[in-house]
Amino acid sequence: MMKHLVTTGDKSYLQNCLKRMYMEFTKESKAGGGGLGVQDSLRIAQNCFCELLRFDLTEAYQLGFLYIRQLCLHLRNIRNNMGADAVKNIYSWQFFNCVKLWVLALCRHKKELTLLIHPVVQLIIGTIKLTNNIKYFPFHVKLFQLISMICQNTNEFVPASQYMLYPFEQNVSYLNSKAHKLEDKMLPETLVSIKISKKHINTIEQKDRIVKESLEELLDYLSGASM
Repeated sequence: MMKHLVTTGDKSYLQNCLKRMYMEFTKESKAGGGGLGVQDSLRIAQNCFCELLRFDLTEAYQLGFLYIRQLCLHLRNIRNNMGADAVKNIYSWQFFNCVKLWVLALCRHKKELTLLIHPVVQLIIGTIKLTNNIKYFPFHVKLFQLISMICQNTNEFVPASQYMLYPFEQNVSYLNSKAHKLEDKMLPETLVSIKISKKHINTIEQKDRIVKESLEELLDYLSGASM
């Protein structure tokens, strides 16, 4: 039904549909946090949005330019006004899911949206560089995965190894500091976390995970970049 309407109806219908979908997605992704079920629902919404974009890729480019620019301006405003809660305004599920939506769109329609690759990459790198606090390692991993995704699906090389090496370069004292055993049964999965909690950050298990996942992400990135 939707496919019939957007392919046979007025062009403005598709435009309004895409804008409404994006607005609703941003609302839902704000509350869409760590649950795997929630992430599955968001991924379905992302796939539907990317599928609709293909019916008018000129409009897709214009919308991408508009909303990616909004995300960049939001990041710039936060960087220029770094208060106590500044990082939280960017390091959130809502911001991440919106950035990921456009990364998925670029990977799906790389030929038509190729001019948006550079601003999206700059947006991701700017977000990573907002803070090197090790407690935000899970969020940095997610952003780095988006860079790897772009490299693997668009044939564009993005020099980004340094953004996954920061635990070994800028947080050496943390990794070498005295650690204690985990008291809980297990650590929350990085996939469903924004940051590391205080009670977990100095555990042996968490430090081991940071080292392990940093190396895994680097390997995945480098293998994709070499293809």
